[in-house]
Amino acid sequence: MTRFVELGPDGTLTAMAQACLADDGADSVFVPALRKDRDELTALLTAVSRLHVNGHRPDWSAVLPGAHRVDLPTYAFRRDRLWLERTYRADGSAAAAAEGAHHYGVTWQPVAGLPDEAALNGRWLIVAPEGARGGDGWDGALTAALASRGAEVVDVSCVPALDRAALADRLVSAVGDGHISGVVSALALDPGEREGTPVGVLATTLLLQALGDAGITAPLWTVTRGAVAVDGDDAPPLLDQAAVWGLGRVAALEHPDRWGGLIDIPDEVDQRAGARLALVLSGSCNREDQVAVRARGVLVRRLVPRRVRSANDSWSEWTPRGTLLITGGTGALGARVARWAVERGAEHVVLASRRGAGAPGAADLEAELTAAGARVTTVACDTTDRAAVRHLLETHPVDAVVHTAGVLDDGVLDTLTPERFDTVVRAKAAAALHLDELTRELCPDLSAFVLFSSLAGTVGSAGQANYAAANAMLDALAERRRALGLPGTSIAWGPWAGGGMASDTGAENRQRGGGVNPLDPTTALAALGACVAGTESVPFVADIDWDRFGPAFTAIRTSPLLDEVYEAEITATDRRTPTTPLRERLSKLSAEDRRRELLQTVRARTAAALGHRDVGAVAVDVAFRELGVDSLIAVELRNVLGAECGVSLPAAVVFDCPTPVALADFLYGEMFGVVGEEASAGLVAGTVVSEDPVVIVGMGCRFPGGVDSPEGLWRLLSEGGDG
Repeated sequence: MTRFVELGPDGTLTAMAQACLADDGADSVFVPALRKDRDELTALLTAVSRLHVNGHRPDWSAVLPGAHRVDLPTYAFRRDRLWLERTYRADGSAAAAAEGAHHYGVTWQPVAGLPDEAALNGRWLIVAPEGARGGDGWDGALTAALASRGAEVVDVSCVPALDRAALADRLVSAVGDGHISGVVSALALDPGEREGTPVGVLATTLLLQALGDAGITAPLWTVTRGAVAVDGDDAPPLLDQAAVWGLGRVAALEHPDRWGGLIDIPDEVDQRAGARLALVLSGSCNREDQVAVRARGVLVRRLVPRRVRSANDSWSEWTPRGTLLITGGTGALGARVARWAVERGAEHVVLASRRGAGAPGAADLEAELTAAGARVTTVACDTTDRAAVRHLLETHPVDAVVHTAGVLDDGVLDTLTPERFDTVVRAKAAAALHLDELTRELCPDLSAFVLFSSLAGTVGSAGQANYAAANAMLDALAERRRALGLPGTSIAWGPWAGGGMASDTGAENRQRGGGVNPLDPTTALAALGACVAGTESVPFVADIDWDRFGPAFTAIRTSPLLDEVYEAEITATDRRTPTTPLRERLSKLSAEDRRRELLQTVRARTAAALGHRDVGAVAVDVAFRELGVDSLIAVELRNVLGAECGVSLPAAVVFDCPTPVALADFLYGEMFGVVGEEASAGLVAGTVVSEDPVVIVGMGCRFPGGVDSPEGLWRLLSEGGDG
């Protein structure tokens, strides 16, 4: 018996049966007819389809009456997704698209079958804000939870004024000559802010950087309190704590080799909560890295498909009326929202931006909206300035707010400074807080309060830790408003086509390659109206090809977050030897052809990451730095190549193997266990350059010449400067 179908409300028995046959069930197929959090039609059709592709012959005329076969394209198969996309009439049925297409949400699932206790061993560092060690409260409970279960606990205090090098030195001293089993950070629990950025975010970032400088690779677990609300019994999330979760989701992508996860603890860490915390730290929750410890158990975070519904469980759409304030109103997204709102009857649109009427295209936009019948006011307003926002709302009382304003300052975590956090967080989160507080006072009867958030805060995005933290704060703000009975919707958008903050060609190409397709603006705007009228505080709207996104996202680090949207077929054989289309193709080639194919793959992925159409733009023996690969692109390139090759790659592999030929040679060794002599010889011949500039950088990464980042160091060297 190798085919099993579960008839029930969910796939619980399917999971148990798979576990029973984990070692001998590589050829077995388990199909749950229904799945929790998925609509019945989708779940049932998926079940029947899986049976069909595994050799069964369902009566499709009974399943889909009136359906007919569709001819496939005539070109050869390339393992591309060929499912028919749902189409919609041009007669207003965009509502149907908005109702179900590209919509997701977050749910929390209890972890079943956990033991009552877990043993910890080895030395554990607990890094906490200075002055937090009082022997009682969360600090004492945290130490007791580890020490009472066998861990040797070493306390490390971190003061706000401590710099990166000093913290690294303190960590090295704490480690001594011993082996570190894990690091637990309580720095997120430090209250307060700096220029709008939570102190806990800055301190956690500093710790991540210092751990790398100190050479500590033990997993880092970050503890928060009140960062998430798992159900209606929880208080709404705290913005400063939620921001650390946004940061942590990016850390998991950039430093998968030394990231443990995020653990949200209850207000009171009693003995039972301490035991559950120890279970998470011990690995008893398997691969889970976004966890909430509550009195009722351990819960884990999942992304799930959603159907947009209003309070009466029907589809509806928000229709803007009266005066609508759009921050970032003269930008690409703000302009699209303004046109959409006027088409639906908004009488007065206030377009607020830093430059106001002086922004490029502002005059044309105002004329266009006026011609459409709306009254338009374009104002210059820095929404990070509370007094300016107050003046704006006193001058122009509004009936609804759409906050699209924001700025980017992308960079990998290792290069981020407090100033780079402040710039991004102020534009997104501080501005939203001003709007929240002042509209309560001056415009108490809002019909909508809409925040444009991002998938960066929901699932993470390498190189955008500051942006992810800021957007996670927006999401928490929307949840808090709803809990108070106020309108609040924070939409975690994927990228929009034809404009927006992620619209440059290189970024768009990399996103497409990773399975994140730009949203059609018409579909996105229909989704906007549906989401605002819906019951979800933080809907996630993105056009994601999970068959491409899933492997890339989980290539370096498995992510149970996606378990409900991406079904990775993992068999017992797969666990021993990962199988990918590239690996299968290479297995049929000679050693020489394998190396040639790997080199071509490295060049092609590098060209795509850099926005080149021609692979010829990537020379085989030119350093990645010279080709234009910065630290952010290096992370993305590592993830893409790791997914294609089916191997886990070190965080710095692109710079440790500085040329395409060197990286291809390394990949060959990782995949087949042998490094070719010819490839190694070619590497040496191709990378040694006479009179190369030389610089010595210590373990603390303190750069010469006033430089504060790897990119700055490279510019110093390439320009021939002295340190």
